[in-house]
Amino acid sequence: MAPLSTLVHDPVLIFATVMLIMLIAPLVSTRIRLPSIIGLILAGLLAGPHALGLLQHDKIFELLGAVGLVYLMFLTGLEINLNEFIRHPKPSLIYGFAAFLLALVLGTAGGRLLLGFSWPSAILLSSLFATNTLMTFPIVSRLGLAKHQVVTAAIGGTILTDTLALLALSVMVNWMQGSLTAFFWIRQVLSLVLLVFLTLWALPRIGFRFFRLTSPDGASEFVFILAAVFLTAFGARLAGVEPIVGAFLAGVALSRLIPGHSPLMNRLQFVGQALFIPFFLISVGMRIDLKILFSGFSVWMVFIFMIGMVLLVKWSAARLSGKLLRYTRNASMLLLGLCVNQAAAPLAIVLVGHRIGLFTEAVLNGAILMVLVTNLVGGWLTEKYGRLISLQATPERPETDVENTGRTLVPVSHPDTLPGLLDLALMLRPQAASEPIYPLYVAQDGVDVDERVAFGEKLLGAATARIVAAEAPVLPLTRIAVNVAGGILHVMKEFRISMLVIGWNGRSDSLRMVFHTLFDQILEQSLQMVVVSRIEHPLNTTRRIVLILPPMTERQAGFATAINNLGRLVVQMGARLHLLYVDRSAQEAKGLKGIPATVAVTRQPLSVWNDLMPALSSTLQEGDIMVLFSARRARTAWQPSLVTLPGRISRAHPQTSLLVVYPSDFSEEKIEEAPSGALPKGLAPSRILFDLEGFEAQDAIRLLLETMFAPASPAWNALNSVLCDMPPVELAAGMALLHSHVGEVSEPTIFLGVSESGFAFEGFDQPATYLLILLSPTERPPDLHLKTLAGLARFARKPDFMQTIKEAVAGAAS
Repeated sequence: MAPLSTLVHDPVLIFATVMLIMLIAPLVSTRIRLPSIIGLILAGLLAGPHALGLLQHDKIFELLGAVGLVYLMFLTGLEINLNEFIRHPKPSLIYGFAAFLLALVLGTAGGRLLLGFSWPSAILLSSLFATNTLMTFPIVSRLGLAKHQVVTAAIGGTILTDTLALLALSVMVNWMQGSLTAFFWIRQVLSLVLLVFLTLWALPRIGFRFFRLTSPDGASEFVFILAAVFLTAFGARLAGVEPIVGAFLAGVALSRLIPGHSPLMNRLQFVGQALFIPFFLISVGMRIDLKILFSGFSVWMVFIFMIGMVLLVKWSAARLSGKLLRYTRNASMLLLGLCVNQAAAPLAIVLVGHRIGLFTEAVLNGAILMVLVTNLVGGWLTEKYGRLISLQATPERPETDVENTGRTLVPVSHPDTLPGLLDLALMLRPQAASEPIYPLYVAQDGVDVDERVAFGEKLLGAATARIVAAEAPVLPLTRIAVNVAGGILHVMKEFRISMLVIGWNGRSDSLRMVFHTLFDQILEQSLQMVVVSRIEHPLNTTRRIVLILPPMTERQAGFATAINNLGRLVVQMGARLHLLYVDRSAQEAKGLKGIPATVAVTRQPLSVWNDLMPALSSTLQEGDIMVLFSARRARTAWQPSLVTLPGRISRAHPQTSLLVVYPSDFSEEKIEEAPSGALPKGLAPSRILFDLEGFEAQDAIRLLLETMFAPASPAWNALNSVLCDMPPVELAAGMALLHSHVGEVSEPTIFLGVSESGFAFEGFDQPATYLLILLSPTERPPDLHLKTLAGLARFARKPDFMQTIKEAVAGAAS
C-alpha cells in the first residue's frame, strides 16, 4: 500500500493538513486531559513518516521547526524580568550548576560503566541530560505564573545548562578534529562576550531609536522584532553556540520595548502560539520512530538508561535546589516539570555526535524517544503543580465598590493623542481585570453636532481596533452634551468607572483649559482616580519613570491603589524608577509598598519643595517620563503650588512626557468647613483690613500683624522678618497666601488684607487683590496645618466669599 503522503503532495493541501492538525490536536488532548503540547507532538508522530506517512519531514518542516524553536525561546526571553534576574541570580545559578554537575558526574559514570562508551562519547552523552527546553512554559504563562520565582529560576537555569552543554559539544567536536587549542578557547570566550554585549547593550538602543523615529505602525514594528530576533539567532551560531541562545537573549533585550498588554505583544504571542511553535512541536513528533523499540535488547538498554538518567538528574537537581532555596514541595515539582523537558538542544547534540562518530543509531533514536517521554512527564507535572501553586496564591478580592470595578474611561478627542492614551490605559489596567475599557467621545451640542458625532465615531473605531488588538474588552461610548466635563462625569457615574485617563496635547491654551476649567470640574465632582497625560514619545521606549511625590501625598486615601497602578506601569514598561521627595522618612516608609521589589529604584531627596524644578532640570534624561502625584483641593495633601505645578513642569520640559495622578478620594477624610455665612476658624473680623489701597505688600504684612501684635515687639519683629522674606503662593486667581509654623501663636491664626489695585508679587501674572496669612503653632502637626490650609482654600473659592467677610466685619462692628 502506498503511503498516504502520496495523496498529500500539493503544498496548499500540506499546509491545510497541518492547520487541521493544529486545530484538532489541542482539542482532543484537552478532552483526554493531556497538555496541548503533548497532543501536538503525538499528532506529529501519528501523521509523520514513521506512522501514517501523511506528512514527510522534509526541508520545509525542518525550516519551520527551526523557526518555531527559535521563536519559542524568543517568547521565553520576552517574559523575563531582567531586573529580577540581575537582582536575584542565586536561584538560577544554584539550579543550573546543580543540574549540569549532576549530569556530568552521573551521566559520564553511567555511560562508561553501563554502556561501555569511550570517554568522549560518555562526556558528550552526559551533556544531553543537563539540557532542557522550556516546552511547558506556555502552561505556566496561561496559569499566570510567568514571573513566579520558580519559573525565573527554571529559565535562568535552562540558559546556563544549555549554554554549558552546547559548549561541551563544541569542545568535543574540536577534540575529535584535533583542534582543541588555546586559540579555540580564546575565540570562544571572546565571541560569546561579543554576542552578549551586542545583544543586551546595542540591540535595545537600536530598538529604542526605531520606535522613537517611526510611527506606531503594527506591521513595521512586528517585522523589526522578527528581523532582530533571527539576526541575533544567526549571530549566536557565528559565536559557536546554538541559535536558541541568541533568540533568548534577543527576547530579554527587547522585553523592555514590548509591554505585556500592548498590541505588539499580542501580535507576537498570537503568531508564535498559533503558527510557529505548533510547527516545531509537530516536527518533533515526526522524528519519532516507534519501530526502533523492537530492534533488540541493546537498544532498550540505551533507551532505559537515557530516560532513567535524565529523570534522575532532573529530579535530583530540582529537589537539591528546592532544599537550598527553601521551596515547597509543589514549587520543587513545578521546577522539575519545567526543566525535565527535552527537545532541540539534545537533538542538536546527538545529531552532531552521530555525524562525528561518537554516537550510534541507538543513541540517536533514544534521544528522540527521550524527548517524547520527558515532554509527557514534564507537561503533566507542570499542569498539575502549576495549578496547585496558582490555587494557593492569594486570589484578587472581588471588588464591588466603584473605586475598584476595574473599569477605565478614556475620553478621546484627537487622533494624534489616541495611540499613547490607549496604550497608557492598557498598561494601567490590571492583568486579571475582566471589565472593558471605555473609550468616550463627547460631542458638544450645537448646530454642527452631527458632524462632530460622525468624527467621534471614526475616532472610536480606531480606538476600538487598537484595544481589541491588545485582546482587551472594549465598549466605545458617544455622548452629546453642552458641557464636555458634564458628559464625562455623567458617564463615570452611569458605568461606575474606577479610573479616568485623560490627555491634552501640550499647547498652552489647551493646558489652561484642561487645568483651569474642564479639569477642575471633573476633580471637584468625582472621587475616582484620575490620570492626566501629556505623552511625547512611545511609551514602550520609556527607560525611567521619575516619580514626584509632594509632601503629605501618602496621606491620601487612594494613595496605595495609585502606587499599585504605578507599579504595574513600571513593570509593563520594564523601566527603572527614580523618586523625588521631601519627607524622607514618610515616603520611604509608605511610598513604595506597592512597587514590586524587582523594580530598580533610585532616590533623590529634596531639602525643600522649592528645589523641585532645579532638580528636574538636572536629573531628566532622554527616555524619561515624569509622574506627578497631586491632590484634590481641600484635602490633606493639597497645597496651592499644586495648582500651577503641572503647567510649570510642562513649559519647562516640553519634550518629556508627563502624567499627573490624582488618587481616588472615596474614603478621604473631608475637611471641616465653616458653616454657610460664617468665617473659617482662626479668621477673626479684627484681623481683616479692607483699607490697604496703595500699600506695598511688605507694608500690608506689617499692618496686618499689628492687628494682633504690638508694633516693634519681639513677636511682631520675628513674624515680620519671616513673612517679608517668604515667597507667596497663589491660592486662587487674585489671591496670595503666606503660611508658616511659628512659635508666636498657640492656635491657627489667619489674617486677611484687601486692596482693589492689588499687591504686586514676583511670579504672579496679575496683582493679588487678597493677601491671606496663615500662622500655625510650631507644635501643630503638618497634616493638621495642611487641613487648615485646605479648608481656607475651600472657603476662598466660594462665590459668596467677599460677601461673607463683609457681613462678618459689619456684624462685629455693630
